[in-house]
Amino acid sequence: MTGNLVPTTAGLRERKKQQTRHTLIVAALDLAEEQGYEHTTVEQIADRAEVSARTFARYFPTKDSVILSVLAWLAAGVRDGLRDVPGDVSSFDALLRATLSLLDRTERGAMAMRPDRLLTVLRVVHSSPGMQAAAADVWSTSTAAALAERIGDVAGDRTIQLISGVWSAILTSAWSELGALQAASAVTAETLPGQMATALIRAYDDFAEVAGNPRR
Repeated sequence: MTGNLVPTTAGLRERKKQQTRHTLIVAALDLAEEQGYEHTTVEQIADRAEVSARTFARYFPTKDSVILSVLAWLAAGVRDGLRDVPGDVSSFDALLRATLSLLDRTERGAMAMRPDRLLTVLRVVHSSPGMQAAAADVWSTSTAAALAERIGDVAGDRTIQLISGVWSAILTSAWSELGALQAASAVTAETLPGQMATALIRAYDDFAEVAGNPRR
């Protein structure tokens, strides 16, 4: 994996904490890929990261929270991408552009998240309805914060909540479409970012057609 999944700050103590967090995330993803997420325990993750289970608990309350932290990191990448989208672009189109840009950077190896680990995250998220619901909540919350920053409003505004909720549903629909392909071994680490982009565009265009607001 190139780079960290957490930002680097100047303080030595904080950098060490961030590096430990990064190491725990990598350990969890590698174990999930090697032996299956359901067979991976907190103790195993801590052991792979060469820390104690108590140390793990200081960074993550549960095993699931490790996976969700990666989604939050990805969502933060979309938020950063929104800043590069012109202000006259509609909120939904802007979210689409920012997300496609993130996937493109992932495919080109310009992001810290390697495609093979992104594939592991996707598999874990779609391993249970509970994880899918938790992932949708992460996307919705992050999108609301990003839109509040873009529009200059508060995240709890009704319009922002509606947009973020619909966008989360679009993402869930798009990523769920890849579930069957994964089961059929039709998704690989190399093809995943492009397939995610294609699925997202298809889901978004379906939404735009229903809403009477075709993509620009």
